[in-house]
Amino acid sequence: MKRTVIIIGLLSIPSAFAAPSSAPANAPKNTSKKTKKSSKPAQPNQAALPSGSTQASTVVTPVPKVSQAARTTVAMPLKEDRSSSTAIRMSGSIAGTSVQDELRQTRSAGFGINLDIHHSFLDKMLVAHIDGGATLEAGSSQAIFADEYTPSNRFVLNEAALKFIPYSNDITTAALEAGAIDQARFDAPGLIGANAFPGALESARFAVGGPGNFVEASAEQAIPVNTSLSTRLGDSIGSPSFFLERAKLGLRPSREFGFEGWASYFSFSNLPHSIAHESRYLGNSVTGLGASGAEYLYGFSGFESGAKLIFGSDKDQIRVSLGGSYVNNLDAPMGANGAILGFARADFNVSSRVALSPRFEAFRNESDASPAYYNSSDILHSNRTGVGLGMGLLLPRDAFELETRWVTAQPIETSPFQANTQVITIKLRKAYDLL
Repeated sequence: MKRTVIIIGLLSIPSAFAAPSSAPANAPKNTSKKTKKSSKPAQPNQAALPSGSTQASTVVTPVPKVSQAARTTVAMPLKEDRSSSTAIRMSGSIAGTSVQDELRQTRSAGFGINLDIHHSFLDKMLVAHIDGGATLEAGSSQAIFADEYTPSNRFVLNEAALKFIPYSNDITTAALEAGAIDQARFDAPGLIGANAFPGALESARFAVGGPGNFVEASAEQAIPVNTSLSTRLGDSIGSPSFFLERAKLGLRPSREFGFEGWASYFSFSNLPHSIAHESRYLGNSVTGLGASGAEYLYGFSGFESGAKLIFGSDKDQIRVSLGGSYVNNLDAPMGANGAILGFARADFNVSSRVALSPRFEAFRNESDASPAYYNSSDILHSNRTGVGLGMGLLLPRDAFELETRWVTAQPIETSPFQANTQVITIKLRKAYDLL
């Protein structure tokens, strides 16, 4: 009989379960207002993925994992004035994970500390954001191949970017952002997880009608890299790149109902051989031998889209959110090129001091919808279908959270590197506003 052991260590909850917001992730001022009302944590860091050889009996050295769920950050408020301002929030977490399938058994425990800093200056035309910390883990890992959940000690960079806002009024906001940009803001786990990609992001937002109604267009040009924000010399044919263009619509016709919908075009190119080699163990179709000879069987370019429905507001006793996203890789054949995820979440304000957030998600991520190294570990990467259940407990006045998640997933196509997997995580987090 298989037994699952839960140990307190470091991990957290996926973006798909995060409470939807009518404001975009890269708008500090609006995020501030929401954070002060709800004290909900922000999207959390993407897993670093395992490496290994093509021989099933080979044991390889893993790359440390930083899950999108493992973020210890929350959205940071900015002071409501037109002068320079600084906001600093520190958070500490104790969390744990238990992972079990036929190819591995991992139990880990650890502690994480995080700093989330916003600083605005030049009459808020420039906003600097730094989000990062450190993780200390201990535990055991037994795996035939590399295990991305292997306990490790590491520094974590979620984001380090500078935003320039040359034009902003009640109707239109234009912004240019550059630095290590957190990809979790796009809320597309089947395409991209919580990776910090160096690059640039241009955006323009137009208010339409009443509050909460907007049209937004954005374009990102980035360099997809591993968790150390570097690639191995001589490891790629050319400079790796990731492009994402998105159009987004938000509607809030009443306090009781909200809608967000978006459509995106994406493209990866010149991905390193070592990334293809590690993606082999996470579900992608890869040819060639070894880290220097591995190549993706298909390219990655196509469309990503999604939508969210919000019933109720933060002031209501009950708020329900429904949503999902879809990825279609035009470079891969039918049956291997799609990823779909759906979720449902309810937020119960039991009292002014206690809130509960049960959630459910189901996902199917085919083998070559996106590069497995970069998509979210919260849905166990590629060639997977499964479900997840979670529960969150929030004490807003104490800035304390307890979150749990259970996920079970099976390979869609038979693979020597994948098996039926079950993951259980528990996380406790306490935040402190330092400034």
